[in-house]
Amino acid sequence: MLLDQVKAETVFRKVKHVREEYRAYTLAPNLNVLSIEDLFKIVERMYGGKIERFGVPFPASYTRGMLLRYFGRSIIYVRHQLDDDWKRFTAVKETCHIFLDEEEDWSTDGVQTIAELQNDLSLNGHGQIAKKTTQSEIFAELAAMELMYPHECRKSDLENGEVSLTKIAIQHGMPLAMVERALSKSYRAISDSLWETVGPPSFLV
Repeated sequence: MLLDQVKAETVFRKVKHVREEYRAYTLAPNLNVLSIEDLFKIVERMYGGKIERFGVPFPASYTRGMLLRYFGRSIIYVRHQLDDDWKRFTAVKETCHIFLDEEEDWSTDGVQTIAELQNDLSLNGHGQIAKKTTQSEIFAELAAMELMYPHECRKSDLENGEVSLTKIAIQHGMPLAMVERALSKSYRAISDSLWETVGPPSFLV
């Protein structure tokens, strides 16, 4: 799946900005485990509007959560049956939609979007760029990965020979599947390129 390079850079710049604000305004942050409540406060402060989260029981094969937008507030629904790490990841991903999406990115065709998400990702190449609604889902997921398991942590784990994916997942409070994806060779190529373009957060310089 071919992603828009300009949009991808914009997404990573926004993630960078959120991380900088999170670091600056969160008291004694645990840099290994992202606080969902503190993330809500930072995004509320940066972009305005109250964020509410509710666990709801609903049957679904792929859908883990959803975001409803109203004037002055956003409501995140997370599937109650999920494991705790998936609940956390889902809440972060839906929060990312709040600061990443433009109105043209909003989707009502979930089935088609899910089908398109099964394809491999690429920033460079030939072919048709994925639809904006599909890219919205992809970029929200990547942004959540970057917030929960930051680039510098992945780099350190790889350099230090940390190979226990389960240990990494527990350390960062995120799903094992997302750790595997973050450390995959294909995703590392994408994220390394984007962070080289965007530059690291100010607290790492």
